[in-house]
Amino acid sequence: MGITEEQFNTIKRSAENKDIYFIYASLFSKYINNNPRTSDLTGMFIKKIENTKISKIFQNFSELNAYCKIELIFSTNDILKFAFPFERGMYFYETNIFKEIKKESVYTSNNKLRKDILNSIKYVNFNSFLELNLSGNKKEKNKKISLFNLKGSFILHNKKNKTIIECLNDVYAFNYIFGNFYLKKNHFYDFNLKLVGRDPVLKRNNLFISKKRAYELISENKIKNPNEYILEIVEKI
Repeated sequence: MGITEEQFNTIKRSAENKDIYFIYASLFSKYINNNPRTSDLTGMFIKKIENTKISKIFQNFSELNAYCKIELIFSTNDILKFAFPFERGMYFYETNIFKEIKKESVYTSNNKLRKDILNSIKYVNFNSFLELNLSGNKKEKNKKISLFNLKGSFILHNKKNKTIIECLNDVYAFNYIFGNFYLKKNHFYDFNLKLVGRDPVLKRNNLFISKKRAYELISENKIKNPNEYILEIVEKI
C-alpha cells in the first residue's frame, strides 16, 4: 500500500491543518462457474445494455454486480511513522518473500544433494541477522531491506543464482519493512529478494507499507483497525 512522496506532500499542503485519512479498498464481484473473467466490470455492463436480438456476445458474463470492501485506513501519522521511503532509482520488491518449493530442488531421489548446490551452511539455534540477496546473488545496498532477524535451526543451500533455506525446525523471520514470516519444519523455501515486474526501478519517491505488515501493525495495536478509523472519520465530518 503506497503513495508517492509528491502526492503525499501535495495532499498535506492542500489539507492545511485538517486530518487526512488514506483509505485502501478492493472491488469484488460474483462470477459464473468459478471463472473470475466473467465478472469483468466492462463485460457485465455491456451485457446489461446489449441488444440480444442483434448480439449475445456478452451474455456469458455475470449480471452487473459489485461491492467494495475497505481493507485498510491510514492516518498521516501512520504513514510518517511506518511507511518506508523507497526512493527514485531504487528497486521495488515482491512482498511474498519466502516462497515454498519442493525438496527435489535440493535433494535427489536418493536423498543426496543435487549437483548444482555449490555449498550448504548449517545454523543451529540461530538467533541473529542474515542478509538476503537479490535473485542472482546480487546485494541490495540498503540493509533495512535485506537484513532479516532469524530464529531457529536451518540449512542454507547456495546455488549459482539463488539460495534455498531448509528448515530443521520451525523458523521465525522478521524484517521491519516486510514483516513476520513463519517457516515450517522440514519445508524448503526460496531465500531471496525478488524484483517486481520487468522494470522494477522506481521512477518516483514512494512511501510504502506492505499489506501484510499493515495487518500485523493493526494486530499489535500500533495502527487502528478500519472500523475504529471509520467511527473517527464519521465523528469529524
